[in-house]
Amino acid sequence: MKQYGLRYKEAAAILELSTKTVENQLAIALKKLTTAVTFRLEMKVMKKI
Repeated sequence: MKQYGLRYKEAAAILELSTKTVENQLAIALKKLTTAVTFRLEMKVMKKI
């Protein structure tokens, strides 16, 4: 979103979705990315021990 300079409301209008749907889907994606990155970092740390 920020990459394209769009606010949730603007993206929702373009995608013909509710603002809440856009917010929720981005939150889900961010949570998945955070989990994946954390897991990979933990694996790298474990290999060094």
